[in-house]
Amino acid sequence: MKTVESYNQCNLLIKDFRREHGKVATNFYFLPNELKDIIERREMKYWQNKEALLFYVEETDFSHIFYFVKGDHVPDVEKTEKTMILDLVARDIENSDAIKSEEKRWMTAGFKIYKKYVRLKYMIEKESYCNQDLMQKKDFGLSCAGHKDIDAILDLWRFNLDPYSIPLPNKQDLQRMIGTGHVYVMKQCNGLVGAAYMNTASKSCVLNHLVINPLYRRQGLGTILMDFALRRMAQEGIEKCYPWVDINNIPVYESCKKYGFQEEGLWSEQMLYIHK
Repeated sequence: MKTVESYNQCNLLIKDFRREHGKVATNFYFLPNELKDIIERREMKYWQNKEALLFYVEETDFSHIFYFVKGDHVPDVEKTEKTMILDLVARDIENSDAIKSEEKRWMTAGFKIYKKYVRLKYMIEKESYCNQDLMQKKDFGLSCAGHKDIDAILDLWRFNLDPYSIPLPNKQDLQRMIGTGHVYVMKQCNGLVGAAYMNTASKSCVLNHLVINPLYRRQGLGTILMDFALRRMAQEGIEKCYPWVDINNIPVYESCKKYGFQEEGLWSEQMLYIHK
């Protein structure tokens, strides 16, 4: 594998591959700024032959695979020391022939279906959020995270989230995330109760890593933390929030629906190759 040295190089690799093969199967859907950020941090590598162009994004716990593949070719994937994960995204995934074809391709290559997610959508009404008093429970404080919170947040996320579902940050990544002002925490005198992160782009955001310490669950604190995060998004002019929810995580799905989130038609299937 070779390192992707620049955004322009990445675009040229894709352009040349598409020019040679025409219509190809792909799961490579990055916003320009997102792609530039990944490449600048030198976390992307690539591998290619005549039938496939694969990009590897190194996360803390796994290698994320993004691909361009000719026809029904099954790539001979170059293995890494980490578990490899790829995502297949479509509308109405259960009835999509394209997704079923991609499932077959990657199962032949040694991947297995791991989880399925649905993307929810919430319209943030700025006036509503700015004119309501913030809902808090007594003795629980809400704020933006500071650098002194890094270790506690990392521990909370590491021990309560599936590391394969959403890439978990390392300490350097979390420092950068806190620097955006979009990591929110709930605290009590005994320490950290919950934490969440809003990943923003233009007028929208993605809700990631919302976790309440297991000792404090079933008190509605997750809803309060989410409400606080959305309120801050409203103050910044963000208009839409999109969380991805595991379709088998019924409590989280029902909590989001009760809050006002709605399915917007996009599904994702995660496939996983465990390094042996």
